[in-house]
Amino acid sequence: MFKKNIISCCMFLASSLFVVSSIPSLGSSKPHLTDLVEYGEKTYEDVTELQRNAILANEILIQSFEHSDTILYPEDYAGVFIDYDKLHLVLTPGADVQHYCDVLGEYCDYVIFDFADYSFNDLLSLSEEYISRIPENALSSVGIMSDIDAVHIEVYSEYEDEVIKCINGDFSVDDNYDFFGSVRRAILADHLLITFTDSKISSTTSFIPSGNSVQSRNNVSSVFGTSTLGGSGTYTHSGTTNDSFLVAGHAINSTYNLLFYSNNYIGTMQYCRFTNNGYGDFAFTTMSSAYSPNYYTHVSYYGTTTLTGYVLSPPQYASVSTYGQTSGAASGMVIETGITAIYQYYIGYSNNEPQYAEITIKGLSKIKLSSGSCASGDSGGTVRSGYSFAGIVDASNIEVGNYYVYFTPYYYINQAGFTVCTN
Repeated sequence: MFKKNIISCCMFLASSLFVVSSIPSLGSSKPHLTDLVEYGEKTYEDVTELQRNAILANEILIQSFEHSDTILYPEDYAGVFIDYDKLHLVLTPGADVQHYCDVLGEYCDYVIFDFADYSFNDLLSLSEEYISRIPENALSSVGIMSDIDAVHIEVYSEYEDEVIKCINGDFSVDDNYDFFGSVRRAILADHLLITFTDSKISSTTSFIPSGNSVQSRNNVSSVFGTSTLGGSGTYTHSGTTNDSFLVAGHAINSTYNLLFYSNNYIGTMQYCRFTNNGYGDFAFTTMSSAYSPNYYTHVSYYGTTTLTGYVLSPPQYASVSTYGQTSGAASGMVIETGITAIYQYYIGYSNNEPQYAEITIKGLSKIKLSSGSCASGDSGGTVRSGYSFAGIVDASNIEVGNYYVYFTPYYYINQAGFTVCTN
């Protein structure tokens, strides 16, 4: 059984104490998912409080990196993941640990330094290589799993033969691979985990605290989409700042109004990020004079809570919650980041039948739900880390009773000019 090799040692460097472990190269061995410390009977609120300092440490790291359309990761950075109350910061051999501890400051106490062969950039390059090599209609999603220093590719079972031809080097096949409690057929290769699925990813379109239902409509006759309000705040562009609502990009049409409870006009689209190979799936609308930004978000159909801050991008194994108008509250953990997902989205009716198209979206993160579900109408719903805004729901799929939710981290939304309202 492949297990993470923990080196029980500490080293002194520049008078600082670091806890160090290592993640061995996968090779063609079986990549075994990290043996995380169990949280027992702790509630979602208990777990997010335990993870709080680890989450903040990751926020400091993200803000220290350079940025373009996406985060520009240092060449010695290999990713992060949470185990219980500690953030594992994975680096390549020879990385300057002292530099990272200086960046983290007091939060270095909540970090364990791991080492792995491939950097995060290496894994992103490997993912792009396989995206270009595997037939497009065979791909479901491609993401990064820093705890096993590997790219995870999810493909449709019917294309197994074509996918195998695309693999470089030796590989092995496991008919009973345990993928977070779901048994899958898997291919294991060097820094590569391929699992097979028969479940397609679909956008969850079917919003004034976030979590309420809204529609993109042409006057009062044609409904483009019903979805969930992700949040409210301000959108700044070309030196001008306007009050705005946040919604899923695929759930709004540029020529339609945004309506609350089917007939109350609340705005029209200002900006939309929903393009093939773009980073994230979100949009900002104007806010009519009848409304103003607020920091409340639904946690149940009648209940709300206050957003007290934000998290740019929850790391792997962070505990998060979601809320959608259709499914209500749900919670789970982030299992992959840096995902490129190919999913279906609604484009209208033809011959009395709903019509769908496919699109490739980058930069998403993936949650495995441990409670609740996700369904049509939940797109745009708030993703929280504790009481901090962390992003919005975009798509989901279900496999053997397990729900997986894909979301745009707040990082991309904020980079585009939107500031969520918090208390």
